[in-house]
Amino acid sequence: MTQTSSFNERFAAATVAADILVGAFACWLMPDRAWAWLTAMLALPVAWALIRIFAPRGFAMSRLAGSIVGAGLILLVAMLAVITQELALVEAAPGELSDRAWGLIMGSLVAVYANVLPKRSASPARARVLRFAGWALVLGGIGHALIWLFAPLAQANLWATGWLALTLVATGLRAWIGHGQDQSAQA
Repeated sequence: MTQTSSFNERFAAATVAADILVGAFACWLMPDRAWAWLTAMLALPVAWALIRIFAPRGFAMSRLAGSIVGAGLILLVAMLAVITQELALVEAAPGELSDRAWGLIMGSLVAVYANVLPKRSASPARARVLRFAGWALVLGGIGHALIWLFAPLAQANLWATGWLALTLVATGLRAWIGHGQDQSAQA
């Protein structure tokens, strides 16, 4: 096991432990929703255990660790938003914090995954398209997250979706132009 994969697995374990602790606190705080909290806090440890037990020989657990960290952070943010709302730590309408948290999570996921796009190997013309797509979608994801954080809740979904759709259209147009350039270069 390399030092990086060992760190990834420790970070995944810490994320799962944080989910369990926050879920246990939520069970104590809101016992009427205990089944939901138990499901949220136990989903990742059970999945991780099942994969460890049934994974084929040579399965790279470090790759799984990254997915567990991502899923664990999503659960953590969502649970903390609901707990914050329940404790009235922030003045917000019912469900507002969880809606904003999901918008933040979705925008962040778009930005993180878009950052991977330009790192794929490709022809020079295609690499330019992938770089543009990566930048456009990273900015689209960040914009989506920021809109959900700061825009009035009544308009946040429309504005965030519109912003992300605009970046997708720009990416599609750039891909179409790049495809034409790639075709003419081959001729």
